[in-house]
Amino acid sequence: MRRAGARDGGRVLPALLRRGTARKRGVDEPGVRRFAWLALVALAACGVPAADPAPPTERAALPFAGIAGIPSDADPRCAVIRVVDGDTVEIACRSGAQNVRLVGFDTPETFRPGCPEERALGLRAKEVLTSQLRAARIIAPEVRGEGRYGRPLVALTLDGRPLARSMVAAGVAVPYDGGRRIDWCDRLRRRAT
Repeated sequence: MRRAGARDGGRVLPALLRRGTARKRGVDEPGVRRFAWLALVALAACGVPAADPAPPTERAALPFAGIAGIPSDADPRCAVIRVVDGDTVEIACRSGAQNVRLVGFDTPETFRPGCPEERALGLRAKEVLTSQLRAARIIAPEVRGEGRYGRPLVALTLDGRPLARSMVAAGVAVPYDGGRRIDWCDRLRRRAT
């Protein structure tokens, strides 16, 4: 098998495409290959355009009904088509669509919150993320592997600034490296007192 991964710097894709790796991890090999192929297509298609992107007022037609084009609205190759919650988006390219876990930060849950305050802040995080994606002129994705729920882990940079930093600065997220789950209800109760 030809070594893949040149387009992503040789980080994620070679390991995912190595024969037998998927079986050892308990994941079906075709599913892992599909993820790796989609990640490769997305990374190859999302290079920064050579020309300056169009001003935000001159939005090009996105290839899908989308929130934001990747790498830009002026030169869309993929698009964020849905914000699932404050740290998950759905990205579509011509090859298909997939939910993606954004890394570097964590936001409160909206689907199964532990308390009403967690849901409220989670909905606010979703609004902030949607707003930041719509305002961005250039979106640069970096695939960082696969998460425990089978979603690609992706770091986004918006106009040269890490999205994680922006979400934390907006007060709707905390830095997160994938470790222990955050008890948002406890955190919000402590913040209120």
